[in-house]
Amino acid sequence: MANCKVGRFIFLNLGPGRVPGAWLGRGGALMVALAMCVTTSQAAVISDFEADDEGWRITGDAQSGSIVPDHNVTGGNPDGHISAVDDVIGGVWYFQAPDKFLGAQSAAYGQELAFDLMQAYPNSGTTAFDTYNSTLWPDIALVGPGGLTLATNFYSHPDEDAWTPYTIVLDENADWRNNSTGDPATAGEFQSVLGDLQALRIRGEYRVGDDTGFLDNVTLVPEPTLLALLAAGAVAMVSRRPRREAEANARQ
Repeated sequence: MANCKVGRFIFLNLGPGRVPGAWLGRGGALMVALAMCVTTSQAAVISDFEADDEGWRITGDAQSGSIVPDHNVTGGNPDGHISAVDDVIGGVWYFQAPDKFLGAQSAAYGQELAFDLMQAYPNSGTTAFDTYNSTLWPDIALVGPGGLTLATNFYSHPDEDAWTPYTIVLDENADWRNNSTGDPATAGEFQSVLGDLQALRIRGEYRVGDDTGFLDNVTLVPEPTLLALLAAGAVAMVSRRPRREAEANARQ
């Protein structure tokens, strides 16, 4: 949610005829004071991997024990992306987000996390595995204070040799579960985890046997600032008036 400080205002000199008559009275310019909140909402956090791996890491059985993914300059959606190769030793591996996605992310509550995944299977004998049980192999895991982990599954695997987009809303209504108890996540748990997000993991492995997972276009979208919403409303309000005046003049 936005954090507001009392006593901060923005004044828009909208001029005569630029706001509804009930606001203006008769004639004269109006200085409209919009009591706007000063918000702490940040811009969207994005990894498009155009230049490098942006600090993403690998956790689990991939990359021959290295935590560093491969950065690829072509073949993404588009161009740059990261990937990792399964070690095939029985575990499940994940892409792990860097610091810019972590910390105080309360503004992302109720908003979206989006990313693109792709898989490659060099051995045709590989078989899909999944119980669609978020407490075993979640597709996304959010880790907060005290290890509190919220997890979810998409119930569909990434395509082979083609990018698959995924989007999930970050709140208790989007089929997230407490990874320890298996119970549906609560609003309080979400707010706690996003208030101090300590890890964000995206699953990279969906097959038994040889496989490579690819990741691109990760976006964490916080709520829009009240300032932006009010500014958009003011622009819409101003733009309607000249059109009405033009229509009235055309009828004369």
